[in-house]
Amino acid sequence: MEVVVDEEGRVRLPKELMEKLGLTSGSRLRASVKGRRIILTKLLEPEEYVRYVHEVAEQVRRSKWASSIPLS
Repeated sequence: MEVVVDEEGRVRLPKELMEKLGLTSGSRLRASVKGRRIILTKLLEPEEYVRYVHEVAEQVRRSKWASSIPLS
């Protein structure tokens, strides 16, 4: 997918990418460079981050190896 950088250095993300990542106007992204690539990563809002951590914890709790992790 090709995008164009305007004279002020802005890039307009295609609607399908915005929808796929759940981005809206004002969404926060982290920009980084790796080689010749520009990487944009969606930053989670605090509520999204808490929900994500709970989901991961639940997945770990349900996993086969979770019972083999010593808690003390």
